[in-house]
Amino acid sequence: PPASPVTDTAYVYCFGDEIANLTTPAPALETIVNIWYEDVDLTTELASANTYNPAITEAGDYFYYLTANDLNTGCYSNPVEINVLVNSTPTIDSISGSNIDCGANPYGTINIEPDDGTFPYFFEWSNGEITEDITDLTEGDYIVTVTDLNNCSAIDTFTISEPLQMKLTFITNDADCGEP
Repeated sequence: PPASPVTDTAYVYCFGDEIANLTTPAPALETIVNIWYEDVDLTTELASANTYNPAITEAGDYFYYLTANDLNTGCYSNPVEINVLVNSTPTIDSISGSNIDCGANPYGTINIEPDDGTFPYFFEWSNGEITEDITDLTEGDYIVTVTDLNNCSAIDTFTISEPLQMKLTFITNDADCGEP
């Protein structure tokens, strides 16, 4: 039988990443054809090519099977299992916070709760903080990157604002004192 067509059999991605084409080297002989299957029984052919682009639309563990077929002899190589693991990406949920007061005092806070992905989570804020929640904030935008154990990440931006300054207007009237 022909030699196995691949050596790299595991691919790992984060959901939302572009899934690269699964590619094998071109066979040494023109009479060898690489065939991709979706099942270990080799009954559902996906493509007869050196490249296969899997249509993956959600996180999960996907398996494909590849053989090399010698068109002259009709012999097939043993199937090679190709694993594509797509890890879920963290999300940033349960967002709360507070703005600063009128005096521009650094009372702003941002509280987040990551979800999905794989615990533990790691945090990196645009102001250099590395904690889940940040406090003592002044007016401005704060960007957080939440990265999980699989190195999948989510990014979000939060704005801390200062209320408009209070403006007092005085209207004066001359005193009447009861005289016409």
